[in-house]
Amino acid sequence: MIGEVAEVMLPLLPSTRHRAIQGDTLCGSVGVSPPPPLSCPFPVAGGVSTDGTGEAVAGKRAAAAAATSGRGAVPPALPASPQTRLLNVAEINLNNKDAKWLKTIKYTSNITEFIPLGLSQNMKIKHVCFLVFLFCYIAFWMGNLLIMISITCSQLNNQPMYFFLNYLALSDMCYTSTVTPKLVTDLLAESSTISYTDCMAQLSSMHFFGAIEVCILTVTASDCFVAICRPLHCTVIMSRHRRCAMVSACCAGAFLHSFPQGLLTINLPFCGPDEIDHYFCDVYPLLKLANKDTYGVGILVVVNAGMMGLVIFVVVMLSYILILYTIKAYPTESWYKALSTCSSHITVVFFFFAPTFFIYIRPATTFPEQKVFALFYIIIPPMFNPLIYTLRNAEMKNALRKVWC
Repeated sequence: MIGEVAEVMLPLLPSTRHRAIQGDTLCGSVGVSPPPPLSCPFPVAGGVSTDGTGEAVAGKRAAAAAATSGRGAVPPALPASPQTRLLNVAEINLNNKDAKWLKTIKYTSNITEFIPLGLSQNMKIKHVCFLVFLFCYIAFWMGNLLIMISITCSQLNNQPMYFFLNYLALSDMCYTSTVTPKLVTDLLAESSTISYTDCMAQLSSMHFFGAIEVCILTVTASDCFVAICRPLHCTVIMSRHRRCAMVSACCAGAFLHSFPQGLLTINLPFCGPDEIDHYFCDVYPLLKLANKDTYGVGILVVVNAGMMGLVIFVVVMLSYILILYTIKAYPTESWYKALSTCSSHITVVFFFFAPTFFIYIRPATTFPEQKVFALFYIIIPPMFNPLIYTLRNAEMKNALRKVWC
């Protein structure tokens, strides 16, 4: 009975010789060696055994004898034994498993570098952007260093507002430096590349320092609320120990945000293409290159980045709304001064969060406009933070005169 079933199934199956050739071709396409030949673990009736290619030894001997006699090599015939035919069927099934193994190897091999396409491929536009961004980056570093040195070397560091502004300037410098130097140097090159390791490091560090900046903006809004609405309790509420604890909490929250982002991206398989439609490594452009279904990862990114930014934005805006509601009973001069301060702070918050919402609170897709929107939360807000938060302040101007004059 077993022999009859094997005789019926055998004509419907491809020969093992053909399967072995296909396996060799597939392995060559992915750059790995084929699996070792499969040996027969079962006894074969009639004294006929098989080797790893699925061909009977008796068939090989017949071919060798034909070649010796001068008649030329003939295709080896399958043995007539039913047990041997069943053995060939089992070996074909094992070859199918080997093909699945090779397919797995193909889709888990990572590429070694990416090619950022940048802002534009036009060299004239790239040269103009190089001059603009280089000037902005130098001015940004000079302004933030000036503020940090002035606050540290004066008595302003004992006040909660300037204590947080000092850390805001430091986080701005680190955040912008994760992207801008690479962007500026790539603008002078016809083509640019970034290694896989550097790309993942840039993504993680950008989200880490960006989350620190967002958290410090929230703490600054809370300090502004306490200073205006609870002026008599400000010293107690914002003690130095509590301020240090707030900064530490900002760093811890930033790590809890950036670590999942980097972990989700590192675990994605990248086999090609390797062109990133952006000028830095971010989550959504990399999801577009991943060789797997990234719908679930995109949902997690929206929850991690988009919803977290939305919650923080609501908290910050509620703080300023409560401030404006509290000062409506103040004299006109005090009300105007508080309104001027809050409006400038709200402008910075809006310019930082609006493009963030456009990029992260949506499905995992990429648009050409996101390159321009990314400038509004990577370069522009950190550059204007020194002007808005400090240089318009009379106390800061006096501190600059005492330190530098």
